[in-house]
Amino acid sequence: MAQRLPFSRDVIVLPLAAALVTALLGVLVDYLVNESFKLIPSLAAAISGGILGGLIGTLVEVAKHLRETLQGLDNASHMANARVALLTGLPLSALLPEHQRHFQVLCLLIGDALRNIRLMANVDQFRYLTYLEKSIELSDAYEGIHRYPIRWFAQQQAQDYLRKLRETSMRLKVRLFIIDDRFLPEMKEDLENRELLALYWQLTGSVISYWISRADLDSLGLKAVDDCALYDRLLLIRYDSERRVLGFEVGSDGEIEDAVALFSRVLQQHTRNSDTPFHMIPAVGPSS
Repeated sequence: MAQRLPFSRDVIVLPLAAALVTALLGVLVDYLVNESFKLIPSLAAAISGGILGGLIGTLVEVAKHLRETLQGLDNASHMANARVALLTGLPLSALLPEHQRHFQVLCLLIGDALRNIRLMANVDQFRYLTYLEKSIELSDAYEGIHRYPIRWFAQQQAQDYLRKLRETSMRLKVRLFIIDDRFLPEMKEDLENRELLALYWQLTGSVISYWISRADLDSLGLKAVDDCALYDRLLLIRYDSERRVLGFEVGSDGEIEDAVALFSRVLQQHTRNSDTPFHMIPAVGPSS
């Protein structure tokens, strides 16, 4: 099979045909040097140079496309630098020619930073909840992991978040409390606090709610996912409140897969109306 040229038929055949037909008007182009077209004043030269003119026309078109390609690459380079500057907030223009030696290290730093683009440092609780609230507005299913006792939801910011979740119509709403040993005493106190439980249910509404200790979860061979919210089993936003680090994932791998495994077990137990291994949060009404 003949090897295909990197230029289309329109680039090579058409210029050649046009040059032969219009040989009387032959065009001699000095495009690469002067970027201008010059008419051949001699009619005889135009006739005798018809074929040559066609070849020149072809070369002109090839050179033109090559020039446009190189110009495009140059523009892309400048655009990439501008975008990197915008994304990182770094004044790349400050690297004058005599300081270009720092650019190599800067590229390494930016590259390593972009590999961790799914992590955000120094994120407070309010900002974390803001992302969750926005995701609630756009999702059809919510599944949340909470790593602290129920009393956490008595905070004002958390109450606003719970109301948002309660008022949004969804196909599915599930919450699982995973409690470390250090929080077990507080969690047990919360489960006995009818006023707190009534407040929780009043705020959260119809959210399937279970809890389990970290030790019991480990015994099941399931991974203890960080505090997070999973939307439509596609978008996961997780948060480490102690380190103030927020992370997010999309798709089906990583912690999304671990979270899906947890919630699948919870829903399986809920469907079977079983009491173990997860414990249902007692339903307490405001008048109880």
